Amino acid sequence: MTEFSSVTRLARGATLLLAALGLLATAGAVQAQTTTNFTYTGGTQTYTVPAGVTKLNVVATGGGGGGNRGNNKGGVGAQVQATVTVVPGEVLTVVVGGQGTDSNSNGSSSVGGAGGYNGGGNGAYTGGGGGGATDLRRLTANGSTGDYLTSRNALLVAGGGGAGDFGSAAGGAGGTPNGGNGVSGQGGPAGQGATTTALGGGYPGSNGTGGNGYPNNFNAAGGGGYYGGGGGGYDGSQYPVGVNGGGGGSSFVLPTGSSNIAYSLVGASPTARWLLQRSFPPLLPTSAPAAGRWALVSRSRAAT
Repeated sequence: MTEFSSVTRLARGATLLLAALGLLATAGAVQAQTTTNFTYTGGTQTYTVPAGVTKLNVVATGGGGGGNRGNNKGGVGAQVQATVTVVPGEVLTVVVGGQGTDSNSNGSSSVGGAGGYNGGGNGAYTGGGGGGATDLRRLTANGSTGDYLTSRNALLVAGGGGAGDFGSAAGGAGGTPNGGNGVSGQGGPAGQGATTTALGGGYPGSNGTGGNGYPNNFNAAGGGGYYGGGGGGYDGSQYPVGVNGGGGGSSFVLPTGSSNIAYSLVGASPTARWLLQRSFPPLLPTSAPAAGRWALVSRSRAAT
């Protein structure tokens, strides 16, 4: 599931790229470009901002939610794009969210699908696990990003999708920037999407972690995010109607010093991906990869 990290350097004279970027130097020098790809590992990774680079263009995709026994009705992760301000030489932490897994239960087992890495909640019985968030973090020693969760101190967060269940119980999509609401399969209380200021309603999670599916019935989990989406099946009563999808996690971009902010959903494949670029236009993939991925493209000094 893990793909190796790679670094690709575009040679001098990549005229089409430079022309599109408007970076042709007056003295005829061509700006070298560096692309670094990070893939899902189930842990944190790091990226050191090159000397002279103060801006990174970021495109991040959260993990999708799981479903039930291959009937994947989980919500897709959010795709978040922004140009963020960075400090040359600072070490950023990269966290690529995991995909929520399907539940293999037919209702006889209370163990649902497991949540994806970085905040996906766990499903109950037939409910799938929520997708994990994908985020880029700064050390607090290099300044606060305004993230309410100071231990994360994120520059950007792409919310994970809520999980689905069997029947019509679908999960909500990751946040654009608010997470999508889950869908009930039998008229019960589905999990609600998180907002940029609060957890999603339903069976609640905590901070950036999505809520688990309510354990007394067939319920799917919420996705991770800036705030976690709500798990399905909880309305304050002890035994509400079951078979409910989970809500999507919300997304976030540091407002100070950021620009070109855009939120969208990507494809139908519930995977996580990071793509960080210094250049424009964005080098977006035409389809989602089998595992999470992100890339960094930064502009180095002009080649001579």
